[in-house]
Amino acid sequence: WSGRIIPPGFAVLRHELTASAVRIASYPKEFGWGFASERFIQQRRIEYGHHRPDGIAILGARRTAVEVQLSVTDQPHITAVLHNHLDQFESVDYWCAPGPAVLVSRVLATHIATADVHRVQVRELAGLAR
Repeated sequence: WSGRIIPPGFAVLRHELTASAVRIASYPKEFGWGFASERFIQQRRIEYGHHRPDGIAILGARRTAVEVQLSVTDQPHITAVLHNHLDQFESVDYWCAPGPAVLVSRVLATHIATADVHRVQVRELAGLAR
């Protein structure tokens, strides 16, 4: 070990800060929420299919996958993430900047079973984005 600490790149840091802001503002412990961050999931080597969520919000027995999307990505990726999370969790909260929100909504309308669409909430990041 060299003893040097290398900070994460800007994109990774921005994503982690935004995920932390979402956690603090939207899933407070004082209202009974538990939360497992992506880092916690990774350290414990917990497997959730082919895509690890950015966090898991827990309220009672209900587990919600939490995703944070700051930039537009491709439709197949969003589709794969949603299918994975819908197989593993009771619901999905997809926190998005405006551009990605349009894409996620389009994927919900065209690539997700009608019976599962109600399990996904597309939420606006607004002031939570870092």
